[in-house]
Amino acid sequence: MLEYPLHAANSQFTCKLQFIGQNFSIFKRISGIALKENISIPFSGIYYDPRKCGISVSRNKRYVRKPNYHLKVMGGTDVETGEHPWTVAIYMNDVYCCVGTLISNKHVITAAHCFLREGVKPSLGKCRPKQAITEEEALQHTKIMYGSKCLKRKKFSNCFNSKPMKTVGIIRAQYGRFFRQGCFGGDIALLELEHEINEKDANYICLASRILLNEKFYSIQSVGWGSNRSFSGDSGAGLMVQLHNGRWLLLGIVSYGSSCDKLLQKRAQPLAQVYTNVKMYRGEIDKFTEYFLPWEQV
Repeated sequence: MLEYPLHAANSQFTCKLQFIGQNFSIFKRISGIALKENISIPFSGIYYDPRKCGISVSRNKRYVRKPNYHLKVMGGTDVETGEHPWTVAIYMNDVYCCVGTLISNKHVITAAHCFLREGVKPSLGKCRPKQAITEEEALQHTKIMYGSKCLKRKKFSNCFNSKPMKTVGIIRAQYGRFFRQGCFGGDIALLELEHEINEKDANYICLASRILLNEKFYSIQSVGWGSNRSFSGDSGAGLMVQLHNGRWLLLGIVSYGSSCDKLLQKRAQPLAQVYTNVKMYRGEIDKFTEYFLPWEQV
C-alpha cells in the first residue's frame, strides 16, 4: 500500500492546459480563471445537496512546507486534514490505481483510462474494449479509500496523527464508452458506492453544471497522493477552483499530459496537461447520480 500523504498544487504550469470536449486552453502561468459568484440552484438531489457541497472540514490556512520534489505534486504543499475531503484513492486488487473525487455522498468521478488492464499502456485513439477491465469486473475488484489525508500512517511525520482510511466497495460503474470509441475523448468514469458516506471528513465537491456563476477570478488547484508527477501520474484527480466564499468547484478530471520526470530532468519540452471537462457531461452525470432539476422530472 502507498504510504504517501495528500498534496495540492496551484495550477501554475509552464505548459498548455486543455479541456477535452471544449476548445479551452490556458497558456503559461495560471493564477485564476473567470468564474462567477456562487449562487446555488435551490434543489437537492437524492445524494447531492447544493447547500452542503464543496465545504472543507478544515478552514485553517494551509501549512506550507518546503517543496520536496521526490514526494509531492509539482510545486505542491501538504494538505491539512479535512481540506479536500472529497479526494479519494481508488484501489484495484488492493493496489493503488488512481485519484477520484466524491461528487455526492454515494458517487465518485475519475478517469476511464484508470480501468485499463494491468500492463496495458493508454494510447490515445488506439485502445480496444478488450484492453479494459469490464464494468462487471470492476465491481468485484475496485475499492475506494476515503476519510483521511494519508493512505497509511507510517514514515511521514505529518501522517502520524492522521485518521485511518475507510474503505467502501462499488455496486455500479460506467466508463465503457471511452474504450468503445478507442480511448479518444470522454475519459470519464462514474462509480456508485455500496453505501452513502455521511462522515464530516468526507464531504463531496460542487459541480460546475449545478452552480450559477458570475465572473470573478480565483486560483485553480489539483491534488495527488504524495507524488510530484501530477503531470502524468495523478490520473483521475480533480481540477478544482475555490470560490470567494471558500467553497470548492470541480472543473475537470486529469486525463493525460507531460511527464514531470522528463520535465524536471530537462529531457522533454512541456506539451500539455489535458483534462476532461466535467461540465460537458452534465446529462450523463446527473442521470447516473439521480440528480434532476424539478423541470426535468417526468
